[in-house]
Amino acid sequence: MGTPINHTLNFLRQNYYPFIHLSDSALSEAETAIRTFELKTKERIKITGSHSQDYLYITKGSVEIEKRGKYTKLDAKHINPNPFLFLRQPESLIITALEDATVCHANSDALDYLVSWEGLVQESDSFDDEASKDNLKKVRDAVAFRRLPMEAVEEAFRRMEKVSINAGQNVVTQGEPGEAFYVIIKGEAEVWQQGLYDDEQKKVAVLNEGDTFGEEALVLGATRNATVKMITDGELLTLKKDDFNELMSAPMIRKVTAEVAKAMINNGYHLLDVRYEEEFDDRSVPGAQLIPLPELRSRCNELDMNRRYLIMCASGRRATVASLLLRQRNFDVSVIEGGMRDWPYETQSSYD
Repeated sequence: MGTPINHTLNFLRQNYYPFIHLSDSALSEAETAIRTFELKTKERIKITGSHSQDYLYITKGSVEIEKRGKYTKLDAKHINPNPFLFLRQPESLIITALEDATVCHANSDALDYLVSWEGLVQESDSFDDEASKDNLKKVRDAVAFRRLPMEAVEEAFRRMEKVSINAGQNVVTQGEPGEAFYVIIKGEAEVWQQGLYDDEQKKVAVLNEGDTFGEEALVLGATRNATVKMITDGELLTLKKDDFNELMSAPMIRKVTAEVAKAMINNGYHLLDVRYEEEFDDRSVPGAQLIPLPELRSRCNELDMNRRYLIMCASGRRATVASLLLRQRNFDVSVIEGGMRDWPYETQSSYD
């Protein structure tokens, strides 16, 4: 019988980065970011790396890992809290169980996303209770905001107003101008729509807590294409049209390409790397200063307020959180898009 996923996730949070920093809700989301493999003694598997540098953890037993002809032993009884780093495509790891073992392959991009959101919540004074954090998650998961920088979503949440709507009341009416975007945080609503050849409106959908509506009319500059009516008493978060358009179109953080970042470094910008030490040792940009993101809050005093910083991580997500943290402390910072994954220039390795 396989190891229950909750047991595996709890073991990861108790022992490994970045799971140590995840809340209960974020930990439950992390399930989609990992694959577990149950190995019997002497059983061997080969796992090919991804386009990013994924992570490997052991939660039971012990294994031997072959990586570029070198062998490393991992033991669940003797844990290094930092992840073991995968190779990138097309290279592979060969994992051999020295005893019955459970290993976890974690998607680094997905974990970075969760850690970034945890960092945003921890650094902000707007989310001081579980209800606020839950409502922020509903906003974050809205299709309209899913591809926006975290700062844009946070700022949208700050500007939203909570309104109460009675059962039977229309929130929006088909044909009227679009003036706001909505997130349902309590209650249930029906969507009624009259097509071009219909004589009357027909019910086409039911919306529940966490569902959103209203963005289509705002994005297209059109009128409402449906009526949304509450069928229970409810509460909604609303974002005004002007705020929605501003946050959808205006960047909330300074990001630069690798090419621009290289020129900025040549002109005096300082490079700050916020990855884990093992990632840094594996591959880094010469001259970069390493402060892992989980340590950055307590080590800000190691940075110079008179310097301008470029922030590097694996893909750009952790760097975004670091930027938020440092901007709140009045540092001049920019994020390198794509991080080390897309860095085409000179690098070094402690293992060379």
